[in-house]
Amino acid sequence: MITYRLQLKMVGQHLLLFRQKSHTAHLYRKTKKILNYFEESHGYKIDSHVADLRSVISSGFSENIPHSKLDMIACSQIKLLDTSAMLSVLNTWEHYSPNSLNKTIFYQAFLKLVRKGLWKTLCWNHLVQTIHFVGYLNGDEDSKALMILFLHAIEESNKLSTSHYKDVCIICEAAFRTATGISSPKTLERISFLLREKNADLTKDSVWLVMIIKILVFSKWHKIELMEHLASSWLSSGLLKNAPLTAQCYVFSLFGHASYKDEDFFRSLIPVVERNITNPSQIVRIKDVSMYLWALSTLGFTVDLTNMRKIVLPYLNSQINDYNLSDGLGTLIKTCLSLWMLGIYPDHLLEACLNVKSYNILNG
Repeated sequence: MITYRLQLKMVGQHLLLFRQKSHTAHLYRKTKKILNYFEESHGYKIDSHVADLRSVISSGFSENIPHSKLDMIACSQIKLLDTSAMLSVLNTWEHYSPNSLNKTIFYQAFLKLVRKGLWKTLCWNHLVQTIHFVGYLNGDEDSKALMILFLHAIEESNKLSTSHYKDVCIICEAAFRTATGISSPKTLERISFLLREKNADLTKDSVWLVMIIKILVFSKWHKIELMEHLASSWLSSGLLKNAPLTAQCYVFSLFGHASYKDEDFFRSLIPVVERNITNPSQIVRIKDVSMYLWALSTLGFTVDLTNMRKIVLPYLNSQINDYNLSDGLGTLIKTCLSLWMLGIYPDHLLEACLNVKSYNILNG
């Protein structure tokens, strides 16, 4: 008989190495899709001077030239650049190092121009790209103020009704990243319309789907009519079963926040989620599994506890030693509470939550 501890060891050894390598790829996948869309659909009108500058930055990253030096090179040219050229430089930098973009002097100089009123003169394509880059401010008061201005301008222009659905997704993502909820029913109705009308496209390329779901949840917009339509569409098409686990978990979260319980839909998807948790080709994060468990528990589902103990618990336990408690203690506690509500006592996870380290984190 295979013991619980042996199960844990087998699952952990099988998944850990792959997921350590793929986690970084997961973080960059969304960025690369957005930047590719900008390059292919929006385009940049740049001259040879700007092309050379972008080439210097690209080569600099390839040759491991210090970021500060590359930043100085870009800043030395900023007065010679128009809006399209500045956006193209930001695009190039983000392509190589998205995590350092908002720390660059070039980025701050661009934002200074935006605050002074540059955003009022932008064409639609440039405005969408600017909104995307403002998303890197990550929720401070300045970014929220800018996003509110952008959202008001977008509503007044009525551009969302004719824009490409990926533009809408990018705006949703920036609003979420800056912790700016969308309060306009008109804007939220347009987003909901796109989620219904472009459901197949969004589900097939689910990075875009997740962008919309996140802002709908954050803005507390989950009309039952929309949930019914989505559940029916996904149940009949079966497309969500082929989506990555992250997208599936966000869908569970959306329905959980809407208090919408569709037995047929959930029962069809639960076995798929469980298989994906142990599928080495999937990128699985504790926050995704936590969303899934929270939705099941808050909607009052009766789940197969045997599968939970064989699949979900071993995964969570295999990841806990490498989990960043400083950034995700709240998620871990939420996961424990969800498991408890589902009828499982997660003793190993509770030990990780209830110790001196977590106590010090909670007490600052």
